[in-house]
Amino acid sequence: MATGRFGRNGEGIIEFSLDDWLGLGAVDRSHNDEKVVAIGKLGEGDSVVLPKVHWSRGLKGLPGLVPAPGHGNELVSGGDSGKAIHLTPALVAGLGAQQRDLLCITVANGRYFIKALTCRELSSEMPGWVVLDEFQETQVVRWWSSNPDLSGISDGLLERMLTAAGALRYDPMPGLAKLRDASLLPAKRELLGVLVGEDDSRLSAYMADLLGKQAENGSWQDSAVTTAGDMIRLLQSGVPPEDEAIQRGVAWLEQSAEPVGMPGLFLYDQDRGEEYNRRKTAGTPLLDVPGKKQRAFFDKLSQQYFAQFLDLLPKTGKACEPHTTWPTALALQALLRCHRGDSPRVIQAIGTLLRYRSHSSDCGGWCGCGIFGTTLDERRIDPDLGVDFDSVKTPGSNRDLEFATWFMTKAAVRSVVCNPYAENYTCLGLGDNVGLLVRNRLSSPSSSCTTVLQGALALHPGYHGTRLEELAAYEMSGMQNPNGDWPSHRISGMLHFVSLFEHPLARFLAYRSLPGLIRRQKENGLWFSDEQTESVDDLLIVSALKRLGILSRLIPGGTR
Repeated sequence: MATGRFGRNGEGIIEFSLDDWLGLGAVDRSHNDEKVVAIGKLGEGDSVVLPKVHWSRGLKGLPGLVPAPGHGNELVSGGDSGKAIHLTPALVAGLGAQQRDLLCITVANGRYFIKALTCRELSSEMPGWVVLDEFQETQVVRWWSSNPDLSGISDGLLERMLTAAGALRYDPMPGLAKLRDASLLPAKRELLGVLVGEDDSRLSAYMADLLGKQAENGSWQDSAVTTAGDMIRLLQSGVPPEDEAIQRGVAWLEQSAEPVGMPGLFLYDQDRGEEYNRRKTAGTPLLDVPGKKQRAFFDKLSQQYFAQFLDLLPKTGKACEPHTTWPTALALQALLRCHRGDSPRVIQAIGTLLRYRSHSSDCGGWCGCGIFGTTLDERRIDPDLGVDFDSVKTPGSNRDLEFATWFMTKAAVRSVVCNPYAENYTCLGLGDNVGLLVRNRLSSPSSSCTTVLQGALALHPGYHGTRLEELAAYEMSGMQNPNGDWPSHRISGMLHFVSLFEHPLARFLAYRSLPGLIRRQKENGLWFSDEQTESVDDLLIVSALKRLGILSRLIPGGTR
């Protein structure tokens, strides 16, 4: 088969060059004409039994499959309700297959084919992993590459990525200047440093309104979320941390209610906090909602509680547990912006988070639902011990990393992409009968709760250069595909978070997003806002590029 731009070495192995890799995200690629939809093994009696999940996913709606008489390795609908695919001896011989060999089902233009599946190692300079499917008449060669060593992310590589990305199609600054929504003014002022004219007057009125709503006890609505969020709005608007109103908010936050058994963490508000703690103390169910309906219940609560602050906790997903984890993230963000990293409440909260994480059974950080139902011992953290971000565990096995990151060992990559239970990918066309595998959805235990908490902790002066920051970068890598897309998250939120971390892997992930970001930019210079809708997502993107120090270089005609 001619491979076109995919070169081969003397042993016939495809070499996926760095230039090919850097160009992956520069084109909006459509689905490949052919895709693997199921993987199984040849068993006794020349039959292939496929995992049940494949009949409910890639082969959904089919009663089964049988060989099409006189059509080589083509399959048609039929058989025994998907339990097995019975092949003829001639078909098995044509595939060159023996018992326990991997076989796969592909679909091309609505037609199904059975083919031999061969996994071979790809020669590639790409950090992390990449998987390509090469479609031949009777077999699919699944080429995979793994370069998990972070030392490969050198300054030279990052510079080459940035150069290859090029410039934005349009200057975003004029479009940002036209945003008028009052709720966007604090973030706009934080990005630009100063507002002028009508924007400045409207921001002053907005700040006065916020200050007028502060209660005598220093809170806003007796809510940790509203208090922290409104404090951050004022800080973004130029109010200094030493301001009396901000300090009253700090004092209220630091004495506000905490969850039973989770010292230092924060609850949404006093009333809900009392109910939460009463139920945990009594050992009664935390929710009067059936298990199957709890997700919808949490989604409704998160929208109700956090809708006005989703720029501060960007839309990485949904707040699956809005009572403790997201309030803690927002409260810590507010207190750390006020330089309260050495206060007993902050030390206690971070100590609890680190202790919870060290007791967690996986490497996915903080699962909100886990914290929601977990009570650590009542021993409080000694403030004199300080905060040790290096105390967290590094994932100790391939299994720990398997679905959290695509910086895996070669054995782990092969086990994920070349086994009968792992077929959950979309195949993007690269030409020459070759397709790039990308995930359809997030397949990482790193949750939105983990992401927002890591983003808040990144504001702590002792965070950068620690083990926890390294794990944050690993966690972010588990949310990105090799072509730079984020399958389950908005690019605005993910760029915001990776720009907060100083680890080279985080910068690599940000730069890997740039071709797609450039490709999706609108003529107005923005990505989400238009004449009908104004979105803070555009401010998040430009702020992240500025934080990374590359905004002026990316603006057309800027300093390169």
